[in-house]
Amino acid sequence: MARTIYVKGNILVKTEDYKYNTGDGCLFPIPEGADVIIPSTIVDGSPCLIIDNNFPYSIFNTYRATGGFSSMVNTSYYYNSDANEVYHNYQERKAEILNMLNNLEHIQLENRSFLYKLMMGNAITILDSFVRDIIVSNITSSEENFNSYYSTLKEERRAKFDLMNRGTLERSIIKELYEDNYSSAKKINGIIISVFGCPDAVCSGTNIGKYIQERHEIYHKNSRKKDGSYKKYNSNDVKNAIIEDEKVINKILSLV
Repeated sequence: MARTIYVKGNILVKTEDYKYNTGDGCLFPIPEGADVIIPSTIVDGSPCLIIDNNFPYSIFNTYRATGGFSSMVNTSYYYNSDANEVYHNYQERKAEILNMLNNLEHIQLENRSFLYKLMMGNAITILDSFVRDIIVSNITSSEENFNSYYSTLKEERRAKFDLMNRGTLERSIIKELYEDNYSSAKKINGIIISVFGCPDAVCSGTNIGKYIQERHEIYHKNSRKKDGSYKKYNSNDVKNAIIEDEKVINKILSLV
């Protein structure tokens, strides 16, 4: 369970994997009976709690220093992103693609096919990115959400993580989800069910599987067909891929 920890001295954050929580801060008096850490590390003549990648305590704790509170790095964006920010980022990436489509009429015809192919792949990549960001944002938003997802892991996987201290466990799970890819309808369905506890597959009733396969063909086969020719794409193909993206995304957002 998340705690409020008072630090007799300063706090220095040296990791991107730190979540700033409401109540974190400096120049706090220590109340009677509080959970207190007295740092053994001395920095510039004062005791200092160093929060780095080896820090054993939960990211969901609140840390209050009697002295200063400072950071040497910017923390990872997903620790302080919510669903609105994730969706806004998706909308910006979508707008880049659509703006490029509108400008293609000014590009020589022989170059358009290549650009359509690039945009077709990217139209599905922005869905992959949205799924990653929305699940990491959700499980880092509260200890309750993190624990809910963790409880869905298979017992043999939890056995490995359970050997870790709480801070390392949390960072390991978050890193795993962030570094994974969500490039199949089955994968997207599974992770959304695990994170949000929904009973239905968000990709059902859409053609997103077809467009994900198109992306695989583009990135791994350069769209070359068995007869040796190359598949061509056009503006409508890209727009239709985005329409399927948004069917899935709207279902996910309805769960948040």
